[in-house]
Amino acid sequence: MLEHPNVLPLLGIYLLDGADSLPGAVSPWCDDGTLIDYLKAARNARTKRASGTIQHDSLGLLCREVELLSQATSGLEYLHAQNIIHGDLKGCNILVQDGVARLSDFGYSVLVAERLGSTSSHLGTLRWFAPEFMETGARRTREADIWALGCVVLEAWTLEMPYHGRTDAAVSLALSSGDLPYTYPLTMGTRLWRIAEKCWSRYPSERATLQDISAHLQDILTPLRTVADVCLRALS
Repeated sequence: MLEHPNVLPLLGIYLLDGADSLPGAVSPWCDDGTLIDYLKAARNARTKRASGTIQHDSLGLLCREVELLSQATSGLEYLHAQNIIHGDLKGCNILVQDGVARLSDFGYSVLVAERLGSTSSHLGTLRWFAPEFMETGARRTREADIWALGCVVLEAWTLEMPYHGRTDAAVSLALSSGDLPYTYPLTMGTRLWRIAEKCWSRYPSERATLQDISAHLQDILTPLRTVADVCLRALS
């Protein structure tokens, strides 16, 4: 059994009656919902607070976002060390419990695809696809997980899906033509963008390693925590 604080354990698989029923996964319940639900709720709560606490709240929320991304990266490192490829990494497949990110649904898409006899859905979800998935005979890889992690970094920041506003047909064309999943947001610091960008090389072997991503996130998180603590003491 997999044991890691940032990986949701799979307790079992079940099938409902009927030849056409799809398998269901049994995992612990996470009260805080998905990563995206959690961050949306946190941002909405921040805007309702008194204006005098906004600076600290903003720093605290940013710390939380980067910490959750760091935890998701740690969970993915663990899966890869166990020779498990997630295969469908996206914001709604990262659940949050007590402020801790936990990867879920890894490998489950493969089981469903096999049940359906699918030839392509086992690769994951289109908007988080690595571009090599558009080629015939593509397979899930660690490098494709890293591409998807880059998408999650900006999904968490923007709270929008990759290729926001485009149809699936337009996304397929974008993947084939080399368009990136996001354009550089004007309100975003360059360091988070650079992390995502390093995940998006069209050449899988040139993408960032999970160790590099983890180190870069910690480099961002450490000074953020220091400044947030100073603000908190000033408001006390």
